[in-house]
Amino acid sequence: MRLTLRTSIYVRDKLCILYGKIAEDKYPFMAWMGTCGASLVDPHWILTAAHCTTKFLEKPKPIHFGSNLRGKGWSTKHTAVFKHPKFVHNKIKDRVIHDIALIKLENPVPSEIGTPIKLPNNPPVSNYDKFNATMIGWGYNSIPFLAPSDYLLEAKLVMGGNLPYTFCQIPGKLCSLVSTDEGPRMAPGDSGGPLFFEVNNEFIQIGIITVLWLHPLKAYINEFTDVAYYSKWVNTIMSTH
Repeated sequence: MRLTLRTSIYVRDKLCILYGKIAEDKYPFMAWMGTCGASLVDPHWILTAAHCTTKFLEKPKPIHFGSNLRGKGWSTKHTAVFKHPKFVHNKIKDRVIHDIALIKLENPVPSEIGTPIKLPNNPPVSNYDKFNATMIGWGYNSIPFLAPSDYLLEAKLVMGGNLPYTFCQIPGKLCSLVSTDEGPRMAPGDSGGPLFFEVNNEFIQIGIITVLWLHPLKAYINEFTDVAYYSKWVNTIMSTH
């Protein structure tokens, strides 16, 4: 069955389809902020993509936790949004740099509702080449894109690969190569959601869903923000606000 995930940046001349599945487990750190995903990293804070905050700030919506159903579960409002000071969104070239943001919640998420995901230690662990990771989100699951999925979707992917894309070598970026038409890839609306792996029954977030690229060689490249690279900035924001 074909299921899709969504990101707010489109691949030029190509619709993006993720071959994933409905998430069987309830990921207790996953959040829905109206147009994008996010991850709970502290009872008072969520982590997301900076480009997601533009529409969010134009029309703020409650942020939902604790349910695999989109827009359901416990919710709260926000009190502050912190985008990385060097964030750049070049809409002409469909490129984003320093695509990371923190949102402070009006009320802390109760422990019975959500559990923060662990962030990687600083310094970063290489580029996670050949790591098996998971990405999740409530993306659009039909073409044309009419509505996001009602159910949380997940897909497994292998990080790195023989990447034909120099932009992936920029510090702060992580990428995963998909060389087939049915490989797992993000699609419009999943931006801000987490990329993570599990170690000893503990989830560790290594990336933030950012953008999908279609390379001229007909390979798809999932691009993520490298969370470990920004760990100092994340820790500073949360400890001073």
